[in-house]
Amino acid sequence: MLARHLKLLPVAGVLLAAHAGFADVACPVEAPRRESVEYDAVWRTDAYSADYLMGNIQAAVMDDEGSLYLLDIQQQEVFRFSSNGEYLGSIVHQGEGPGEISQVWSMAWWSPGSLVLPQAFPPRVVRVAVDGTPQDALRVLLDPEDESPVSATEFAACGDYAVVGGSIFTFGGENPQIQKWLGVVGRDGSLRHKLDERSTTVSTDPLKQKYNEFEQFWRWDRWAVSQNGRLFIAPEREGYVIEEYDLDGQLKSTWSRPVEARERTKEELEQMRNSNTFVFNGQKAETEYTLADHEPQISDLYLFDDELWVRLDKDPKSESFARMAVHTLDGELLSERDLNVPHDSKNDIVLLLDGDHVAVIENGVAAQQSQFAAFGGEVDEELNAEAIEVVLYRVAE
Repeated sequence: MLARHLKLLPVAGVLLAAHAGFADVACPVEAPRRESVEYDAVWRTDAYSADYLMGNIQAAVMDDEGSLYLLDIQQQEVFRFSSNGEYLGSIVHQGEGPGEISQVWSMAWWSPGSLVLPQAFPPRVVRVAVDGTPQDALRVLLDPEDESPVSATEFAACGDYAVVGGSIFTFGGENPQIQKWLGVVGRDGSLRHKLDERSTTVSTDPLKQKYNEFEQFWRWDRWAVSQNGRLFIAPEREGYVIEEYDLDGQLKSTWSRPVEARERTKEELEQMRNSNTFVFNGQKAETEYTLADHEPQISDLYLFDDELWVRLDKDPKSESFARMAVHTLDGELLSERDLNVPHDSKNDIVLLLDGDHVAVIENGVAAQQSQFAAFGGEVDEELNAEAIEVVLYRVAE
């Protein structure tokens, strides 16, 4: 019976097997073309400005007019710059009042006119206008019968809805747990659909930890959503597989590409151990590691200009910032692009803003480690300890 409803549609090197509203997309091993993308600097901040002092910038977003917002997670402050680099003021500060933040590590833009800041504790999603005027905060409720809001750490808007993710910590007893969740909420914070959740047990002794890379992986960790509610995830740790869902959690299509994951070097395995350490009250925990032999093929997903950008594992010797496989939203593989953003890979943090703009946080790694050191973490003495500067880049014409 299935064969009667099955039809094969060749589309520019892509094979679509469609039936009952579902599509399997088989992508080729080799991309139709390879591209090298170059960037030009548009403007940069002043590390010694009398108007602002930046501590640890870890997130950046652009609004509909091209203004850039920078989140300082050390000072819990948001700095705003115009599209041409003019400083427009510090619009969000640390505190517990309306429009103020505490324990915020990420932010997003929700049209029209809302900068969104998910706060871990106390759990709420702070919203402010472009000038910092407080808007109603969201209380995300995963259970309609439970009025207790949950903390959110991930947020991406899609029209009148948003995909939101976070963690719930359950301490006490013999089996303390971390529950990760991902769901869809409306502008009032009410739950439209819980996409998935996963619980893992954590150690009862903070100075004895286990880091198991296979147990850490969750199929909903890497995702991106379009403005019209098409949600894409990378559900396999090593395979090149993309799944598309609607906002009610219905699987709409699966894309696959028959390529092999790259085996990790000894140096990469050692770096994994060094970058996943646990420190409690200034003491480094004894950690047992279970690491994979192969690097994940897909490290992240982005949705820009009606294209899905799949960030790939790249040659460690490559000088490019990232390699992207670019698909249409129907799965067609268009190209692979090397993004050649001027930066120091050891000292700088690079943040993709959209398909044309990138923010480089110069000396951001040292600032990150400096804040970590305040809690007893180790600092790489070779890192550049100079003041942070942020540079906005745009694709060269």
